[in-house]
Amino acid sequence: MIIASSFLSRRTAGRAGLLAALLVAGSAALAQTPAPASQDPNLIPWLARSLDRFKPSVDTSLPETPAEAATRIQGLLDRGQNAQALSELDAFTAKDEANRSRPGTNVQMLFLRGRALAQLGRRDEARALYADMTERFPELPETWNNLAALQLADNQLDLARDSLQMALRANPQYALAHENLGIVYLQLASRSLGQAGGGSQALKLQVDTLLRGQGR
Repeated sequence: MIIASSFLSRRTAGRAGLLAALLVAGSAALAQTPAPASQDPNLIPWLARSLDRFKPSVDTSLPETPAEAATRIQGLLDRGQNAQALSELDAFTAKDEANRSRPGTNVQMLFLRGRALAQLGRRDEARALYADMTERFPELPETWNNLAALQLADNQLDLARDSLQMALRANPQYALAHENLGIVYLQLASRSLGQAGGGSQALKLQVDTLLRGQGR
């Protein structure tokens, strides 16, 4: 699942493995079943796996309910049809806003939009979206987790650590954030041991071996 990314150059591939493990795709109850890696050429290989996804219940009424739309769009993302998913999200948002009698935000769709952007390689936009959500909905640990995934993908280890700590402050039992934070600490340890030099290199090698064992 969610794990920290490696450094640039050789570590770019490792970072690719980390981002998918970190991201959440969101729900009121936010199920944490990993999604298969997307085939989209712009997608960092591990990004799709890291999304914690909303799993809304679906009713059979017509027209399509927001829960049904979310489930359908989630399926597109799981199959790697990221551009189509983003188009569907834009269409849903435009229709939803036109039909609303008062201002409101569909948080579930925001999560899915962030996932679509990240899987399309538009990480700056995805990061901005999740950062905004942490300000508007700081009580949602999944938002902090997804933001940490993107920060970790860019080797922003300190920011990723802080975001995951916020996720755990919102929900101390959030297993995914605990797992991700453990990976971040391993990455931080590797960085510090590398800076220490000398006899620390043997220990750094052990830490790096652990990270490689996680696909990082």
